[in-house]
Amino acid sequence: MRNSLVVGLLSLVLGAPAGYALARFPFRGRDSFKVLILSTRAFPIVILSIPLAVTFIRWGLYDTIWAVVLAHTALALPTTILVTSSIFVGVPKDLEEAAETLGCTPFGAFWRVVLPLALPGLAAAAIFTFVLSWNEVFAATILTISTRSRTLPALVLAQLNNSPLPFHFAGGFALVVPSLIFILLMRRYLLNMWGRVTK
Repeated sequence: MRNSLVVGLLSLVLGAPAGYALARFPFRGRDSFKVLILSTRAFPIVILSIPLAVTFIRWGLYDTIWAVVLAHTALALPTTILVTSSIFVGVPKDLEEAAETLGCTPFGAFWRVVLPLALPGLAAAAIFTFVLSWNEVFAATILTISTRSRTLPALVLAQLNNSPLPFHFAGGFALVVPSLIFILLMRRYLLNMWGRVTK
């Protein structure tokens, strides 16, 4: 559970500034760069897992939490960047400029104006990255051996591999519960975002 939360938070922390840069700073080839970011998801994790395992063995990261965090962050980051970019595009730039004319620094305008307005969308991006890491078990199984380095779904999958069928259903239900709890905690941010869009 902790490993999946770390992946979701790390992807959001890295993806939000990149999405803000794509939304606010025009540069040549920005649309092509977005397509390039998205094209990284074209490579299946099944193809990448063995080279990643060999690389992590050479780096001394195999069977550590950092191996899973790096792999899952690389999977979630492209889509997180594009999602957060669309979120920041939806926040009017005029509000940010008005805050700067009233004495805010660029960072202060972002912190006091842009971030509160973008918070519902960022909550949705956090849910997406958490669920993506939660549902990905192949890389977590290939890149880890010990139980301390695996995500909970990968651990449950390994433990239930030779269990009777009723235990499979019970394990599947138990894996759904944390995602539902996380979504319920973020629910008010999502409702605020949908409410603002429908007004």
